[in-house]
Amino acid sequence: MTIHHHPSEDLLFAYAAGDLGEAWSLVLATHMALCPVCRRVVHQAEAIGGELIDALAPQSLAVDAMTKTLARAAMAETPPSTTVASSSINQPAPVLPQPLLDYAGGDVSSLRWRRLGRGAYHIPLVRSSGGEVARLLKIPAGRPVPEHGHNGIELTMVLCGSFAMKVGVSHAEMWKPQTPSLSINQSPKLAKIAFA
Repeated sequence: MTIHHHPSEDLLFAYAAGDLGEAWSLVLATHMALCPVCRRVVHQAEAIGGELIDALAPQSLAVDAMTKTLARAAMAETPPSTTVASSSINQPAPVLPQPLLDYAGGDVSSLRWRRLGRGAYHIPLVRSSGGEVARLLKIPAGRPVPEHGHNGIELTMVLCGSFAMKVGVSHAEMWKPQTPSLSINQSPKLAKIAFA
């Protein structure tokens, strides 16, 4: 896939700083799995953030801070998987990039798609308590995106194929925030990853 469209620097910097919610972070991480240019920008932004943190004056911690931190980390750890990986010889490469494979629970052919209507299907990926949503869509060629409404800002990433909008055609890897620009203080609500 040749990538012609990229998220704005504001979005990439917000991702690097950890300022985006899970849904938009998933879309950006999926894009960066495919885009070395944006991976480089985020790496540079993270390095700058690290330098800024290093420049801060040290702060005193409670005597038991390390013990409490290690205890919390131990509780959060998941046991190692006992699943034996199958050989990748003669297996097709996945269609979905990482980390999307983990969120979707498999690749396109093995997913349990849910019907949306008008020939479209979806897989819910993220639904946060704050109302943030991410979903993987599969819309057959020539079919419209089902009518929908939402509050907040919408971001669409097209993985395969294209779709027409009132303002033109979006091709694979086209970023379509439904506002002129994203401010870090705005609350993104919907992230869609489309697969035609």
